[in-house]
Amino acid sequence: MGKLFVVGLGPGGVEQMTKRAYDALKSCDVIAGYNVYVNLIKEDFKEKEFLSNGMRKEVDRCKLALDEALKGKTVAMISSGDAGVYGMAGIMCQVAKDHPDSTFKLVGNTDSDASDAYNEDLSKRLVDHVAQYVSNNGVSSDRLKLNYKGEKDPVASNATEQGKADNRRVDVWEHK
Repeated sequence: MGKLFVVGLGPGGVEQMTKRAYDALKSCDVIAGYNVYVNLIKEDFKEKEFLSNGMRKEVDRCKLALDEALKGKTVAMISSGDAGVYGMAGIMCQVAKDHPDSTFKLVGNTDSDASDAYNEDLSKRLVDHVAQYVSNNGVSSDRLKLNYKGEKDPVASNATEQGKADNRRVDVWEHK
């Protein structure tokens, strides 16, 4: 299996998304989403393959995205705003239930502003929160492998506020 990101674009357009969202989209082979959201970013990612459809087809989009990831591709499922608040993360959980042989690794990360002990605890709380969300949405907890990294795996410099924000995350990977 490849990778599947659920990416919130923010209020719209490349100029308004976070660096982390932009970097995730740049790393993808395929970007899937609602027609309107795909059209907002298509010109900035011309080298990508796009999968899109219309309103009320959210489950179909998630299935398409997961199918591409199962083929070994890196895929981003995009939505406006925050991916969790606007529901694509929950729908991806529902679609994941249809693939009971897949397990998922949740990795918690933080910035470096606090002590090592605090950051370890924070990464544990972040991962546990996401694991609870995924379990509440029908993915059995025995399919989840939890990992807490604290500040040990930054994706950006902790010297800037944006870098710190990018480092506070939970990565979700298909686990083999």
